[in-house]
Amino acid sequence: MLKINIKNKLSGNLKIILVYTLPITISLIAIFKLNTIVNLGSSFDTNVCKNIIKYTIPYMSREEYSQDSNYENSIVTFFKDRLFNPVSIIKCEVPVFNQVINQDTSKEESEEGHSRINSFTLNDSSITKVNPEVTQEVQDSTASKAFNPKLVKNLNEGNPEVLIYHSHTMEAYGCNDSTNFGISVVGVGDTLVDELKKYGISAINDKSITTSYDESYERSADRVKNYLKKYGDFKIIIDLHRDSIDDKNTITTTLNNEKMAKIMFVTANNNPHAKDNQNLMNKLNDLSMKLFPGFCRGVDGYRNGKNNAFNQNLSKNSILIEVGSQVNSPQEANTSAKYIARLLAEVINGGK
Repeated sequence: MLKINIKNKLSGNLKIILVYTLPITISLIAIFKLNTIVNLGSSFDTNVCKNIIKYTIPYMSREEYSQDSNYENSIVTFFKDRLFNPVSIIKCEVPVFNQVINQDTSKEESEEGHSRINSFTLNDSSITKVNPEVTQEVQDSTASKAFNPKLVKNLNEGNPEVLIYHSHTMEAYGCNDSTNFGISVVGVGDTLVDELKKYGISAINDKSITTSYDESYERSADRVKNYLKKYGDFKIIIDLHRDSIDDKNTITTTLNNEKMAKIMFVTANNNPHAKDNQNLMNKLNDLSMKLFPGFCRGVDGYRNGKNNAFNQNLSKNSILIEVGSQVNSPQEANTSAKYIARLLAEVINGGK
């Protein structure tokens, strides 16, 4: 706890204020008068003087002064009313003293008849705390391993629990678009299927290519409906995407000495399953923050979701995941799939 006795410092602070502000203010008043007498006109705009005074003495920017049509009279009034009440000036010029002085002057004298000592106390409640971004050192020291053997169960391939599809099948890594699955989000879907199998979770990765961006969600919706008709609902349905961000530092992280693309969840609120979709993504996001700090960029919600609510109206278990961006490498995106699989296994197998 830091304490600063300000009573003994007021006179010193006042001297500093007067030494620096009085000469400047007197000079500016003289300029005002000179401008009036010799009519300097545009060579020295009166507004310039006003602004200089305002920035020199912020108290002069108060409404009652700044709106005065005769600013010279305002200056005179200021010094007449405030010069012999230095506390008022200090409270304005040094805002941190404003609360302190108000609090202390409102207190009655102690029983001994002595005034309380004005003091400024700095403690945790006086500070606005901002949580910094998680540093790489913290991430590496607190991150869990990508694979958790305790979540493994027997695999039943005839009963797929996860459906992965891609509304934008050509989104790629290292370039904007490609039909090469080895460098696109479709390839990341294959990796995710393989990683889920390690947990005994059967998954489908739909690789149907849609070349029309405008019709992409309508086409992918038809595919999802066909899978729902064949298998019934899934534990989780994922529309796997890739974001568009140019700054690689923003979209990349390192956990367990592995460099990977960050992920983000996207939800829409214009569908009957919005609450369930949101809860599922919030749960995955919370797990990510706990297990893999710095891996997930959060949940981005669209209150007026477009493209038929990103197909999230088709199931209460629908989510959309953005994996990295075009500046990430395919390897970084595929590494992310291992960590996504762990998050999904925590939800699906966590209560087995």
